[in-house]
Amino acid sequence: MKTVKIKTMEIGTGMPKICIPITGENKEEILLDVEEILRQKPDLAEWRVDCYEEGEKEEKVLEMLETITDKLGQIPLLFTFRTAGEGGSKEISFENYVKLLCRAADIRMSM
Repeated sequence: MKTVKIKTMEIGTGMPKICIPITGENKEEILLDVEEILRQKPDLAEWRVDCYEEGEKEEKVLEMLETITDKLGQIPLLFTFRTAGEGGSKEISFENYVKLLCRAADIRMSM
């Protein structure tokens, strides 16, 4: 089995990892989710961007991504956007979906 190392954690070895989702609809709710994650100290967190009310606004999403990442410190973050067809909260065109993921990855790589 291949392993993946993110920050200080390695996925694919040892015990199963615990992940807590961030599903807030606005900045205040997202920051409350992040505070709870910091209290619980899971192995990683997942930001469900489709739950964010500004989820279709790329610049707002990228700003929130930086805020979340800064606050989580060494806790790795999964960035996901589930479409309505995948059980998520919003629709997004394939082109915008790919663009958003690429921009988010670019930001994460530059941090």
